Amino acid sequence: MSTVIGILIALLIFGIMIFVHELGHFLAARACGVKVLEFAVGMGPKLISHVSKKSGIRYSLRLLPIGGFTSMLGEDDTSEVDPHALCNRPRWQRFIVLFAGSFMNILTAIIAMFIYVANPTGFATTTIADFPDGESAVYQAGLRQGDTIVEMNGYEISDYADLVAVLRQDGTNPIDITVNRDGNELSFDDVQFDTRIDDDGNTNIILGFTTTREKGYFSTTVRGFTSEDAPSRKAGLRQGDTITRIGSAKIKVYNDLVYAIAMDGTEPLDITVLRDGEEIVIQDVVFDTETEEGVEMGVMDFATTVEPMSFGNMLSQAINQSFSTVKTIYKSFISLITGKYGINAMSGPVGTVSVISEAASYGFRSTLYLFVFISMNLGIVNLMPFPALDGGRLLFLLIEMIRRKALNPKYENMVNAVGLAVLLCFMAVITILDIKKMI
Repeated sequence: MSTVIGILIALLIFGIMIFVHELGHFLAARACGVKVLEFAVGMGPKLISHVSKKSGIRYSLRLLPIGGFTSMLGEDDTSEVDPHALCNRPRWQRFIVLFAGSFMNILTAIIAMFIYVANPTGFATTTIADFPDGESAVYQAGLRQGDTIVEMNGYEISDYADLVAVLRQDGTNPIDITVNRDGNELSFDDVQFDTRIDDDGNTNIILGFTTTREKGYFSTTVRGFTSEDAPSRKAGLRQGDTITRIGSAKIKVYNDLVYAIAMDGTEPLDITVLRDGEEIVIQDVVFDTETEEGVEMGVMDFATTVEPMSFGNMLSQAINQSFSTVKTIYKSFISLITGKYGINAMSGPVGTVSVISEAASYGFRSTLYLFVFISMNLGIVNLMPFPALDGGRLLFLLIEMIRRKALNPKYENMVNAVGLAVLLCFMAVITILDIKKMI
């Protein structure tokens, strides 16, 4: 995918997020009786502008597609006497108006997650769909469309990954294959797969058939291990174990599992599993690690089963994956504060454009998931109690509500100005690092 298309997709995604954020402020302000002066999409000079005769609100489309705003009467000027000015509305209404922008980003992310899980990835099965190469070696051996492979060289084949594992191990030699055909088991001895030698002199196995695909979701139940010597297997994890907790983290969905091992697997972990209806704790599991962009991460050394697609699973996945995203953002922020992540592990707008462009090259699902993550990230980060963010303004408002007395606007404006300056400097540093990475 070209850089230009990637940038356009990134601008579209950012534009949607900012529009949704400002729409939240706008709708909340209108519902709470706050006078809105202007609702703008974009920044800079106006391209198109219209003033509503009924409400007096100016709706604008501006030149630079890098932001937007909802301008409200009394937003920064506490001397305004109009009862419809934001500064003169009840504190609970001001709280709703400030909170609504981030709430809309989070709500949009949850809706996008529902769309994401409603169209899950198709997983390859062990049932033969077709022989695209014509009469391949396996076809000549007797395998046919609709056959489900259940055993190879004495190994039980429960999914496509098992099939591939046996071929990697024994595929250059004749293989005994057992299939299920119309409810009957048939055995084919000494099936010789076709091979091809690549440019590096390596022997590659030619499967000779395609398999059917089944939609579903990765679960948290162990299906198998990457090797006989996998650290988690040696520590006591077993096929069929359903992982419910890693360390102190609850495991609800596959995303929780992957993230917990990646982020915390650099140290010994206690893994809680459900085995035959009994809860068992496997202590001090030590995973292999790898380093990526200066960050050491644990490596997951087992695969999980796939849950079939159903309305109940879809609903559960959408809710739990949304909460999983929130936990990921929270833990990442804590890791940043504690110094586990260096500043080089962060990305600003430039780096995010690059990531979006890469995700778009993999298709709609990858782009949609990234949209969910960034939108959720925008909503949560903006609620953090830091000056110049909505969360900072909400903190001042909460202090007012507790004191039952307004804060001196001079000090509040000063703190927000300093906070904004810090944020701008921080973003400048991140942007420079992003550019250096790209170079």
